Amino acid sequence: MSEVKPTRTPRAAPTTASQPTELPTQAVETPEIPRVSAPPIPAMPSPIQNPYPLGFDAVAALCETQATLMRGAEALADEMSGLIRAGIATTTASAAALLGVKTLTEAIEIQTDFARRGVDTMLAGATKVSGIGAKFVADAFKPLLGGLGDSRMGARTG
Repeated sequence: MSEVKPTRTPRAAPTTASQPTELPTQAVETPEIPRVSAPPIPAMPSPIQNPYPLGFDAVAALCETQATLMRGAEALADEMSGLIRAGIATTTASAAALLGVKTLTEAIEIQTDFARRGVDTMLAGATKVSGIGAKFVADAFKPLLGGLGDSRMGARTG
């Protein structure tokens, strides 16, 4: 049997750099853009000489508030760490006492005393923490509320 060989069709030769392509030579007109001048900036009214101190007062009040909040957070952290130390000391004392227990009645008394001291410590600590929190929040917002009253008064009279 004879085999059929596929025949190739000749391709067109690729264009080289020596053969330039023709580009259209039409002139394109660009429209002229009109120039517009900005309107003049109006002068500031004379009663307000410098409006920026109101902003500086607000920033100063915010900074003072933030400093007070940080002092309050530090006081809360100190109180909480004291409560944790007291809890650890109570637990250690109760555990040491339980090691020397000889009867079930003694163990129940030690556990009851441990629970009572834990609840008393928790209530006393919660009272202290809530007092510290209320005080530092009230102190923190005094600069903001005072500055707000001053700026409103200044805005009314100015």
